[in-house]
Amino acid sequence: MEIFSSDVKVKCSKCGLTVFNDINLCIHWCAYAKECVGPELYEQLKKGDKEQTKQP
Repeated sequence: MEIFSSDVKVKCSKCGLTVFNDINLCIHWCAYAKECVGPELYEQLKKGDKEQTKQP
């Protein structure tokens, strides 16, 4: 399975396991996260983070 820094999560095509990218953790506490990953990716990660918490 391959996961890129811009991926919030990746689902394995063979077993269905979902792997979450740890980069989401730093966007919560790092003052430079938005500058580091860029504003577009930052917003995508924040949006993906919200979607993950909505899962039943």
